[in-house]
Amino acid sequence: MVENYLVSDLIKGNFKVCYEQDYATPTTSAGLHVCHGAEAYFVGAIHNEHPYIIAVGAFGSPAIFTANAAYYDRYGAYWYNYPGYGFGFSASNNVVLKHCDENSRDCGLRLCWNLDNGKGGEKAGCTHNLEKSHSWKKIIFRQSS
Repeated sequence: MVENYLVSDLIKGNFKVCYEQDYATPTTSAGLHVCHGAEAYFVGAIHNEHPYIIAVGAFGSPAIFTANAAYYDRYGAYWYNYPGYGFGFSASNNVVLKHCDENSRDCGLRLCWNLDNGKGGEKAGCTHNLEKSHSWKKIIFRQSS
């Protein structure tokens, strides 16, 4: 997991954007599935004031898109994907999913998007209650070969 990560570093690593929406846009499992087919992913949040810096993000394997699953992946993040609740990551498995992760411990390394419940994103690091935000973007990169 990283904070204040440069988009240019992802591009240098052959990562390309496959999903980008305002936090206000509802997140759906079907919308996330447009990114399938790569060996590595990067999920993050970007504030419009700093469009070339990812405020918080994490690298992940294809398993991040597996519904009804939570696990640590080989990149060190604890990922979860529960339709009706949330999609995201944390530095630990101490996640409180009601509609999205409500735990604020180590908030700088947490990200949560409401999933399949008609709401947009919720958390980008320590910033939360972002369901109606047009200032924050949800973004997923996939690594190209």
